[in-house]
Amino acid sequence: IDIWHDWQNAEMMTEANFHEGIELRFANVNSDPEVQSKQIDSLVASGINLLIVTPNQLSSVSPAIDRAYDKGIPVIAFERKTESRKYTAFVSADNYEMGHIMGEYIASRLSGKGNIIEVMGPKGSKTAEDRYNGFHVAIAAYPDIKVVAEIEGDWTE
Repeated sequence: IDIWHDWQNAEMMTEANFHEGIELRFANVNSDPEVQSKQIDSLVASGINLLIVTPNQLSSVSPAIDRAYDKGIPVIAFERKTESRKYTAFVSADNYEMGHIMGEYIASRLSGKGNIIEVMGPKGSKTAEDRYNGFHVAIAAYPDIKVVAEIEGDWTE
């Protein structure tokens, strides 16, 4: 788990402490979508009342999310979308807008010209895809800015 998710988990634990009868269980998939699907199925089998999930990839965990939802368990998709439409709520930032703002910021810092090496999020991540698209729309307005290389990052460092 990265520092960002550690912080989010700590915030949820703090809030849960204000309410009796709430037990939180966390599972770390180490970026493995197969593990995440198995963990979701295991949590559902254990009798959970709510599933909060940050899908590792857009499509790989959708069937497990569907199975949880179809058993009557409310599902909150957190931070990342999935191909599943079977969720109760979706909570996230506007990642397209984030990418767009980053593109505008970089264009302003480069005064509209320069070369960029882009470090993206992992392939298959809707978050990474949305940020990528927003970024590229923003810098398209600056023909003297060139993306000379794109590198896939994994967001865990």
